[in-house]
Amino acid sequence: MNPKSILAAALMVAIAGLSACDDDDDVGSADGDIDTGPFAFQTAAPGQYFRVDRMGEPATATVLISSATPAPTAPGNPANPNGTLRDAFNRADPAGDAADFGAGFVARLKLISFELGPNLRSFGLTTCSVQGATPDATNIDVCLAQAAGVVLPDVISLNPNNALPDSWPNGRYFDDPVVDRLVAAALLNISVPVPPATAPPHTINTLAGLPLNPAALVTADGSVLPAPARVTTFPFLRAKNL
Repeated sequence: MNPKSILAAALMVAIAGLSACDDDDDVGSADGDIDTGPFAFQTAAPGQYFRVDRMGEPATATVLISSATPAPTAPGNPANPNGTLRDAFNRADPAGDAADFGAGFVARLKLISFELGPNLRSFGLTTCSVQGATPDATNIDVCLAQAAGVVLPDVISLNPNNALPDSWPNGRYFDDPVVDRLVAAALLNISVPVPPATAPPHTINTLAGLPLNPAALVTADGSVLPAPARVTTFPFLRAKNL
């Protein structure tokens, strides 16, 4: 494995253990007809309900919002006691993300850049940060310009007029290498040319392009299956694994 492949693998382990699942079940009658009731609806006031978890981008809450930082003073509930900053983030409205959590985002990214920057540069990559003697002294202005608008607020946006409306960070397709791209935007220089070059040294796909994902799947009996093709028709599901 070449050095860049080793680096990318290490990055994925170091700053991501990211997954989010959401199960939606459609309930209806056995024959597929619409269930017409009777129904019992909750009548509690909206103020009795609380958001206890959310996941927009795959790394914001899990990597850039510290679970070790105490939460600001705020009421909790049995499902989410609001004991840490991440609890507070899960309870909060995305519209307030930049104002309420921007400072924590900056501090966390400074720490990650400070710790991983030397390793990235040792592999010949150009970081968007300028190393300081401490995390606080590390300059991440370019990194913030590249990444902050993508992860705060913590929602996935879609502009249908974009040339690639189904590729993250504009929308998200099932197979988009979101974490690879997010790491590149947060840690690598993908926007500022380094003279004498006239283009930035990296792109948002620099890490996604490393040969880490297998080109094919080898089953237990030794059979080789080709990598699955991109699914482009509804319901966007591949055939089940046998």
